Amino acid sequence: MTNEHEWEKLGSLSKQIRNDLFDLKQASQELKLSKRDMHAITRAIAYVDKYRSDAENLMFSKGIGNVNVFYGRDSE
Repeated sequence: MTNEHEWEKLGSLSKQIRNDLFDLKQASQELKLSKRDMHAITRAIAYVDKYRSDAENLMFSKGIGNVNVFYGRDSE
């Protein structure tokens, strides 16, 4: 059975991946990469967001109700 700590680890990893993708997008914009390349990064961010949403729904279905795991502290 998964516990809240394991979900927090998953949430932290997904936040880091998302932040890294935004860093990649910014660096790519500075290098003036093509719109096609930029679109690929934007799609990757959307896929991570979908994953986070689905994982959060699964977490809640398992009875873990910490709303900060996937989205609550994104600014930190």
